[in-house]
Amino acid sequence: MGIPKRFFFIALLLVLFGCRNSDESSPPAVSEPPIVQEIRATGIDRFLGQTESRTEQQAEWEVHFFNPAEGRAICLFGAEYQISIRRGASNNVLFYLQGGGACWSKLTCIDLKDVTVRETAERSAPTGILDPTRPDNPFKDWNVVFVPYCDGSVFSGDNTLQYGDQTAYHHGLANLGAAITALQRTFPAPDKVLVAGSSAGGYGTVYGMMMAKLVLPNQSNWVLNDSGPGLQNPNDTLEQPQRNQNWPFPHFLPESCTSCPAQPAYIYEWAISRDPNLRVGMFSSLQDVVIRSFLLLDASGFEALLRQVTDDMVSRVGARLHRFFISGEMHTILLDPGFYDLPLNGVSMAQWAGAMVNNDDAAWPDMVAP
Repeated sequence: MGIPKRFFFIALLLVLFGCRNSDESSPPAVSEPPIVQEIRATGIDRFLGQTESRTEQQAEWEVHFFNPAEGRAICLFGAEYQISIRRGASNNVLFYLQGGGACWSKLTCIDLKDVTVRETAERSAPTGILDPTRPDNPFKDWNVVFVPYCDGSVFSGDNTLQYGDQTAYHHGLANLGAAITALQRTFPAPDKVLVAGSSAGGYGTVYGMMMAKLVLPNQSNWVLNDSGPGLQNPNDTLEQPQRNQNWPFPHFLPESCTSCPAQPAYIYEWAISRDPNLRVGMFSSLQDVVIRSFLLLDASGFEALLRQVTDDMVSRVGARLHRFFISGEMHTILLDPGFYDLPLNGVSMAQWAGAMVNNDDAAWPDMVAP
């Protein structure tokens, strides 16, 4: 016996109505910003998610320690890694990457280690940008995540190897990932995040910026690179190939940043072009004696390379990529009295950095000494 047509019609309405309600009651899928998708595609997110083995209060600092037996966050020769957190009165976070040498061979890591390597994770004195007692410090009331440097690979390595009979852990990315994870868990919804770093830490802001965007995809953020300009010497056929092999560096860079393998500094232009809320500030002296030695360049060769790469980026994204480039051979400023006392065109680095994070364009000019 056939079923009346009206029952088919009623059944069809029920199916359609039920499907519509099901669609409307389901939460919409959360789509990541395209820049986050591109960063995730590099695979760098595998360094996130580490958990500290213990926590210790040291005066105003909360110190997180990581178990070296896990083989993730660890110092160059196996010492325990740690990061320190100091809470401030605001909801802003200064994520600071420490500087301190680099090594990539038996010669540089073992034979010359007394002058090239930090072997343990230690906190720097609270000077310069870290000084909460200075009324002229624009970051005095910010929370601070202090990230020690002890991997020898400018926060960029992902390798364990032997230099003679010594095991070396170039685990800079794991150390950085541990610190970014601590940032995310401690300050899940900050108003502002500044990823800053000096020297090796300046180079580390390349990956620090990328990881910060992964864990805080919708936050406005800023980068302050102090004397670690992300440059490579294209004519270095001696040391750079060893770094590329033993760290390796560069690695985990977005496929669409076609200029990044040759000059990792171009990651800043790449990110600015995809993130309308990102601003990047760069400090350097034009003939930085430390970085030019690292790159096997003389003073004029380093200055030419620094100007060439940064001029090129500024020509396209200069509204949000500005320089504070002084004359001379000085190396690093963020933890130096010069942060307050060394003006360029009448503006101190402290004033300039404060203007950057407040999006005050008039007080944040692009300045390069003649």
